[in-house]
Amino acid sequence: VIKITLFFCAGAILYKTEREYIDELAGFGRAMPVTMGAFALSSLALMGIPPLGGFVGKWNIGLAAAEAGSPLAYAGAAALVLSALLTALYMMTVVLKAYFPEKGTVHVKGVNDPGWLMKGPLIGLTLGGIVMAFCSQGFVTFLQQIAGGMF
Repeated sequence: VIKITLFFCAGAILYKTEREYIDELAGFGRAMPVTMGAFALSSLALMGIPPLGGFVGKWNIGLAAAEAGSPLAYAGAAALVLSALLTALYMMTVVLKAYFPEKGTVHVKGVNDPGWLMKGPLIGLTLGGIVMAFCSQGFVTFLQQIAGGMF
């Protein structure tokens, strides 16, 4: 849900502006508030910021690695932390460029959010990702039952 939201945001930006490079997105945070808001929230979720959905997955993987206690499991947990840091680096580059552009780099004339046929799914997916994060325990329990052969 998180990644498809990010892809939909990228598609909305490309559709509305025909711009595809990060340097061309300076100032889009104000020009496309719904699209870039969904992008920013989904970016935070992908990085694993609590209480968003990416955190739940990373936390469960980290707990499983700690319970396993093997050196390979700890290496996996370290790789998980590294991947979260790298995700923060490349996702926040876009968000910071959109919301905090350098002076003289803003070119948003004629740029605005797409219509409701595109904004609706962006809002729905973003909210769905947040709701799923808060309701994740039931889903995790269900998957544990399947893995344990109880279903």
